[in-house]
Amino acid sequence: MIRVRNGKTLRRISRKILKASGGRNIIAMTAIAMTAMLFTAMLTMGGSVLETVQQDTFRQVGGDFHGGFKRLTEDQTEELRTDGRIRESGARLGVGVLSGAPFDKQYTEVSYMEENYAEHSFCTVAEGRPPASGKEIACDSRVLELLGIAPRVGAEVPLTISLGHGTARQQDVTDTFILTGWWAFDTAGTAANVRVSEEYAESVLSGHGFQGNSDFSGSWSLNVFLSSGAHIQEELQQLLADHGYQSESMGEEGYVNLGVNWGYLNSPMEGRDAAELAALGFLLLVVLLGGYLVIYNIFQISVSNDIRFYGLLKAIGTTPGQIRGIVRGQAFTLSLGGIPVGLALGWLLGAWISPMLQNLGYGRISEISADSRIFVFATLFTLFTVFLSCSKPGRLAGKVSPVEAVRYTDGARGLGKKKRHVKGGGTPFGMAAANLCRNRKKTLLTVLSLALAAVLFQTVFALGGGFDMDKFLRRFVVSDFVVGDAGYLSRGYADGSLTQRDVEAIVSTGYVAEGGITWQELRVSAAVPESYYRYHWSGIYEEETLGKRMERLRQPDGGYSQPIQLYGLEAFPMEQLTVLEGSLEALADPSGHAIAAVCQTDDYGQPIPGSHYAALGDSVTVRYEEDWCTRAWEDGRELTAEEVEVMNPDDYYLSAERYRTVTYTVAALVTMPEPMTSRYYSGAGFVLAADVLKRDGNAPFCLNYLCDRKEGKGEALADFLAQYTGRTAPDLDYEGKEDYYQAFSGIRNTVLVMGGVLSGLLAMVGALNFLNGELTSILARRKELAVLQAVGMTGGQLKRMLGAEGMLHALLAGALSLVLGLAAGGMLDIALGRTLWFFTFRLNLWPVLGLALAYLALGAAIPLAVYHFAAKETAVERLRQE
Repeated sequence: MIRVRNGKTLRRISRKILKASGGRNIIAMTAIAMTAMLFTAMLTMGGSVLETVQQDTFRQVGGDFHGGFKRLTEDQTEELRTDGRIRESGARLGVGVLSGAPFDKQYTEVSYMEENYAEHSFCTVAEGRPPASGKEIACDSRVLELLGIAPRVGAEVPLTISLGHGTARQQDVTDTFILTGWWAFDTAGTAANVRVSEEYAESVLSGHGFQGNSDFSGSWSLNVFLSSGAHIQEELQQLLADHGYQSESMGEEGYVNLGVNWGYLNSPMEGRDAAELAALGFLLLVVLLGGYLVIYNIFQISVSNDIRFYGLLKAIGTTPGQIRGIVRGQAFTLSLGGIPVGLALGWLLGAWISPMLQNLGYGRISEISADSRIFVFATLFTLFTVFLSCSKPGRLAGKVSPVEAVRYTDGARGLGKKKRHVKGGGTPFGMAAANLCRNRKKTLLTVLSLALAAVLFQTVFALGGGFDMDKFLRRFVVSDFVVGDAGYLSRGYADGSLTQRDVEAIVSTGYVAEGGITWQELRVSAAVPESYYRYHWSGIYEEETLGKRMERLRQPDGGYSQPIQLYGLEAFPMEQLTVLEGSLEALADPSGHAIAAVCQTDDYGQPIPGSHYAALGDSVTVRYEEDWCTRAWEDGRELTAEEVEVMNPDDYYLSAERYRTVTYTVAALVTMPEPMTSRYYSGAGFVLAADVLKRDGNAPFCLNYLCDRKEGKGEALADFLAQYTGRTAPDLDYEGKEDYYQAFSGIRNTVLVMGGVLSGLLAMVGALNFLNGELTSILARRKELAVLQAVGMTGGQLKRMLGAEGMLHALLAGALSLVLGLAAGGMLDIALGRTLWFFTFRLNLWPVLGLALAYLALGAAIPLAVYHFAAKETAVERLRQE
């Protein structure tokens, strides 16, 4: 075969075709631009979110190292950091935490940091310099703010540092330091930081020593970067093993506390099952299919209109491949005009929407991603969509024969097909129905593109309406206000600062409708079954170590001594419990011995099977401990204070030597909202009535006070609590429901705005497809419409027929939207019902019905507007046109 270099000719033909189709080109380029805009906006938002999520995770973790080792000795630190697999490292020596007011409400760590550690832990000094010697310090702005000290180099800063905080060897050291520098406090992290000099750290810790895994003071942390961010955990575990250490069993020899940065581990798809992935994929398909449909329809109509021309090209020897090349050339030329505009508009749209994502829990979107890969991928995705859309129309143009092309009519019946007689076909409505049936494929594509926008619109409203305020608030608050000591609300460590006198002061305002105290008793234990003890400790200790511990804790009745969490609830907190089995009535008897067992719940509020060992009707013996001694795990012998001073805390335990026992009967199994608990887990939970706990306990204390405000007094009560906890009782703090309500409203409004924008884009794509279909259809049928007028059809009848065609499109789109909306709702329930704990699917079809009415109006208006321009020529003039 002789190959002819005719590429230039084919490109010229392609350009000539485009030049002759000015109006259609504008519609096609608009559709391509909108498709590119959709891809770019989604990628921009996705890129901004991923970058922000990772950076915020780094900030929450406290650094961007790949991983790290905690509670090391100095020798272990030097040994590990010299390993060749470590590309970069930084170390920190823990000194202690700040104690006393005003740091009850802000956990603050004091340590010596190497500069590389500080740099990658967001503790780099922004103003001034790092501490170099003696009692020099640098700290974040939060520390200075709490102390009321203006940030100034040389300022004196008095601090009380608690060494061995939370251990038996805790001691406070008070010093006055000289400020050498500071940096802005990062609200994403939970801890504030004070950097001291290495000289001071070694001096103050000289008599403290290394106390093992339970003590921050005197221990080193080593954070490291590996050669890559892949398989971090496996590489670090292997590194430890090669040096004779392990990170799996805390109680075993050679244990090192290993941490892997969550920012390198979290994946949006992690934990999703097949059903959820399928549902998310379906919803994504709804968004992306709109662009394909409109571009495909445009090229399908374009080829249908130019089919005679393509037939003539074949008659003079043009091959099917060359004709397909002409169609692709048109698509490429239109893409050159549409994609750059779409990329720019899409990035601007993404930049506008991305900051709203902070309300969805993604943190502050401070920088909009402008990664070049966004524009490359958006361009490739758009080109793929364009060429996929034009491939079938190109094949249609390439395979048509010259004879068929000359007599081709859009929607004409194929050979051998029988004529169909449509009932009422002589009326404008019947003729409109027959016209839609002439080209079912085009009708289906137009209807589907309209329906997709309606489905997404309905999905957005279902998503916004499915955000369950009760679920969301119950996760964080159970009443309008929760009052407790500052350490309890910020870190879950209550110190008994809240007293009945504080509660009386709150009630005396007259703003409280109802409220009650949650009491707690510490130093209580019970004998738990072996299965329950193993359930909690087998994942931490090896069998040999676990066996030794169980031997020491075995009780005469066969159970094993285990600390429990014992609460005493007044009437209002008692009402917040959810009863799973039994009844709480028996607990109200102040002389009785009824108790409720508290089961743990998952993120969705569902009780976790096996989370409690007690069953309804069981007898539970509670030991109220009064005196203790320290014993060694190894042989159970009692240790002296001097021996405890030099031992690793993992090697000994507190043993109750004197205690009282009280036996209760389990009257109910309940779940307890997390905001009213101790906010940490240290054993099985039980609930008594407040009066019963006061009767039986040794020293119950006020854990928290829950209260609801009187109607119209919420702001006044909030103002009082702010003043009271800020001045009168600064060691207290409070939480209000209004703060969480605003956060919830922000999330819901953001979803509605984002979804509304995406729905609007798809609605515009659908309307554009509909406009293009009606425009090209009416223009292609000008002669046909002129014939109808020539045989007696009036202009009014013709307009009613065209209006009926548009309204039928809208009605079909509405019906399809209802069907797809129900399917999308089920998918949404599967996708989000399992992943968003505060989501409850509620079927709402009003958005679809509302959009269907809008489609009806457009369906009636667009054909009439198009016909108005097409009918400016007389019927005779239109009949004379080829």
